[in-house]
This record gives sequence, structure tokens and C-alpha cells, in this order.
Amino acid sequence: MQTVIFDLDGTLADTSGDLLAAANFCFEQMGHPELLTWPEDAATALRGGRAMLTLGLTRLRKFDQAVIDKISLGIIEGSTIDFKKEMIGESFSIKNPKASASCGCGLSFSVR
Repeated sequence: MQTVIFDLDGTLADTSGDLLAAANFCFEQMGHPELLTWPEDAATALRGGRAMLTLGLTRLRKFDQAVIDKISLGIIEGSTIDFKKEMIGESFSIKNPKASASCGCGLSFSVR
């Protein structure tokens, strides 16, 4: 049996440098310089893609609202968003009735 493990949020290995590089690639494709650096932004990387993109766009002063395309809207329809304050920090948690699996942080999920 062969197994492939995807550790996109850095819970099994510190992949923050790779995640930051991927986010910087997105910014470069939008015509911006590298906005995120390691190790300064490593903690943000471990909070996921959305956190990295939000930080970069905030640094550009271009983050002000969410835009959801029609395909994504169908996937998240019926979801609820909860704001949590915990000892490790504050965050949003998304509960999606269409999700078949989700990560521990509550931001990533698979759809049935």
C-alpha cells in the first residue's frame, strides 16, 4: 500500500517557507514584489493560504472586502462563520454542511 500525505497547514512538518513562496508567487503574478518573508511571517503561513493572502494584500493596502465567485458560492452555501477567541489567538471558523472532511483549524474542507 502506498500513502500520500498532504500537509498544507504545516501540522506534520514545518512547510511555512514553501507556503510563503507559494503566496509570494501569487503576488508576483498580480505584478507585486515578494511581500512575505521567512521567518517573520512563518506563523501566518501556518494559519493557511487565506491568512497569507490577507496579510500580503493588507500590506499593499488592497484588502477591504471578500469576493466569492459563483462556483465557490455553491460550495459554501449554507455555511456559518464563527469568530473564536482562544488562548492561542483569535480566528474565524467555518462550518460547512456540505463538507465531508475538514482540517483542525476549521478553515479548509473537502466537499462531498
